[in-house]
Amino acid sequence: MEEQFRCSICKEKLKLSEDTKSYQTLDEHVCDPNSIPISKHYFYCDNEKCEASKKEVFWDTGGDFYGNDYNDLNFINNLRSSFGSLSRQLEIEIYKKGLEKDKRLSPILCLWLYQPMIDYIYTADKDGNVLSKKWKIILLKRDKNIVSGSYCIHVVYFWKTYPYLWKKFRNNLKIKQYKEAFKKSFNRAFIYRSFEIFVKILFYKYYRKVEENKN
Repeated sequence: MEEQFRCSICKEKLKLSEDTKSYQTLDEHVCDPNSIPISKHYFYCDNEKCEASKKEVFWDTGGDFYGNDYNDLNFINNLRSSFGSLSRQLEIEIYKKGLEKDKRLSPILCLWLYQPMIDYIYTADKDGNVLSKKWKIILLKRDKNIVSGSYCIHVVYFWKTYPYLWKKFRNNLKIKQYKEAFKKSFNRAFIYRSFEIFVKILFYKYYRKVEENKN
């Protein structure tokens, strides 16, 4: 699919270099940020009329853009990744560049306990064209550790937390780590406390053994 990469400024077909450059890709940076960049091939625009050909900018084999002097370049739709690449698709689907990311609603709708927020979800093709737009409601709760107490902490719904806690609990029982299974969670939110009560009742025999061993 690399042969279909096109410049994000003029849309001309990019060419694969014969020489190599030393640069660190995003994957390499995530896996080992302190690694020494290795030499590898890259894509470049050879359209003499294009701004990209006049500067030392290039794209890697995944379509990601590289360059130090690019602030005055006119990227189409403000997306730097090459046309025809997964990187350009992810600029829309993950980073939502140039699009409305979310919309916060009044916390009065949740009696000031939470602030509802509409989170927009996009799907796109490898040219960065939006194919669909959906939305979901996210609840935010106050951060009591900051003076303003602003709504900035995502609420994890109980129907997602319970399956996680149950799986973790069953795994500890399976390997007979009973003490760990009934260990109090650091998070003392109601959902964690209620789950602890639930498993103590349901598996009282094991819980009683743990309590006896303490004594």
